[in-house]
Amino acid sequence: MNFLVILIICGIIGGLVGRILNYKAPDSIVGCIIASCVGAALGYKFLPHFGPIVFGFSISPALIGSIIFTLIISIILLIIKKKTLKKR
Repeated sequence: MNFLVILIICGIIGGLVGRILNYKAPDSIVGCIIASCVGAALGYKFLPHFGPIVFGFSISPALIGSIIFTLIISIILLIIKKKTLKKR
């Protein structure tokens, strides 16, 4: 049950990150949830726990971690895309 709640929260955070950055991870809801889960885990581990807490899950570090992770992934994908276009 707890895992399902975390997935739902990560889905909501992924939707928020997609709205904030106007970006969709690999063009699907599942990609946004995966990126949000990884970013939330990193934010939850490395940032202090502050802000609203839902079911024992601190939202603010998870949201910040998801935004940073999504930015890093989008920069990496942009670099890869530029390199593949240069090869053509």
